[in-house]
Amino acid sequence: MTRNIYDVLFGSPKESYRRARANAQPSTTAASSRAEAANALDGPESFLLGTLRDGSPLRIDPARIQGHGMVWGANGAGKSYGLDLLMQGFAQHGRRVSHVDPKGESILIAALSAASQYEQLPEDEREAFAARFRVIDVHEDRLTPANLFHVPAGMSPAFLATLRAAAMVDLSDHEFSDLMHHAVYTLFAVAIALQRGITKKLVRSFFLDDTFRQRVLAPKIADASLRDTIEHLDAILPLTTRQAVVRQFDMLLSSRIARISFGLSPGAVARLTAPTTATITLANCGPSLLVPPNVARTQAINRVVDVLTDAKVRTDTTPEMLVIEEIGSIVKHPVVARFLLEGARTARWKNLAIVCCAQDPSNAIPSEPLRALVLNARWFMAFESDREDASLLLPFLPPPAVGRSEAQRRQVFLTEMATLPAQHCYFVRKGLTPLRVRTRDVQLAKGYTRDELLAIFDERIARRSMVRVEDAERLIAEEERDLLGGEKPPQGAPIGRSAADGVVGTVDDLFELLDRSLAKGAPQE
Repeated sequence: MTRNIYDVLFGSPKESYRRARANAQPSTTAASSRAEAANALDGPESFLLGTLRDGSPLRIDPARIQGHGMVWGANGAGKSYGLDLLMQGFAQHGRRVSHVDPKGESILIAALSAASQYEQLPEDEREAFAARFRVIDVHEDRLTPANLFHVPAGMSPAFLATLRAAAMVDLSDHEFSDLMHHAVYTLFAVAIALQRGITKKLVRSFFLDDTFRQRVLAPKIADASLRDTIEHLDAILPLTTRQAVVRQFDMLLSSRIARISFGLSPGAVARLTAPTTATITLANCGPSLLVPPNVARTQAINRVVDVLTDAKVRTDTTPEMLVIEEIGSIVKHPVVARFLLEGARTARWKNLAIVCCAQDPSNAIPSEPLRALVLNARWFMAFESDREDASLLLPFLPPPAVGRSEAQRRQVFLTEMATLPAQHCYFVRKGLTPLRVRTRDVQLAKGYTRDELLAIFDERIARRSMVRVEDAERLIAEEERDLLGGEKPPQGAPIGRSAADGVVGTVDDLFELLDRSLAKGAPQE
């Protein structure tokens, strides 16, 4: 029987099984197939990922991996550094990269790398380099505004409302009934229809003030079905349900960051930000002292929704890579999971590659979404893994060598995966022999500490994408007054109460209050 190299490596499952049982695999196949796999991944725009076992370089052309991928590995195995190398290499030649990090850890590697590149450039090239980045982050006095209520051209407003509502429900530890789900969806549908943000006052007025709904909101809604829902909301949703939803939004919007994220309208975002030509978007969606964990998780979900909806309706087919860290937390909600999996099946036609990342995908991702992700992935990069995760690669391994059974091959590979050193991984593109790689080191600028590089990133790169918190709050207050009414505070005066109202906000307020009390109690001359 005549066998060519393609048949030996990638024949039918029955033929592979027959060869394994017969131990008929030629001994020279492994080395030659690895070389062929490395050559197949190279190309005219390739970047250096690392080195193979024999010390030869592994270069990857982004066009060879323009498809969905999966990256996983134990904590500290080098996954974040490997991802940064992939993103840097893919972003060359004008390709786009969107990175969503729900933990806020890998984003630090990307920030250190970007700051190092910035500092190593000549002075006259730094501005153009910084302009390539859009950074989504939150600082004490600045943040990157979210545009939650903007409807992309060609997208159904009702579908966007469904996705935004699903992300909001994920914020709460409270169990939402079907009626509560419908209430949250209706509120988002109204905000999207009005192109307004959501504030505490709007939530209370919408759910608890029938006169406001009938006289103010309903006449502004063009969609007849949505308008009918608003006009009959009391009959559709019991008062107890509406009150429960108001309480949930009171808790959600207790965070200053959440109030701004949900309160900004598309018009306000347009006033605050300038058009951008950035091709690399880094979204730090990790929890912090400023961002509660539930708000951070919702920011990550909304960012994924933004990228996928943009890909569905855009006409520009510039290749883009969406890197989603901690994918298990994103697919937790069924609506978002279905949307992501549908994107995995269709986004490739828009040149969007989705890269899903996790420490232990077999445990972090429900079995059905995991099967769909593995099925739709074109390539994998696996660092140190336990047996269950490493087993995901078994269908893509070549047949066992001469003298070794299928069971032996399996055991050797699973043991190897469990003991891989840091920065070592298996890179697997379907249809090619798996390659063990040591990823190259990420080169940081010499003479700088980690904190200095992060400060450079914040000041020279990230700050360009951010707006002042007080400016965002001012616009939210203006639009709220425009819709709900109310007096405008004096220009320049802080919104809120001062020591003159008997409320202590600062040490100076305390002394002012004490002085007034002493003056009132002093004997009159």
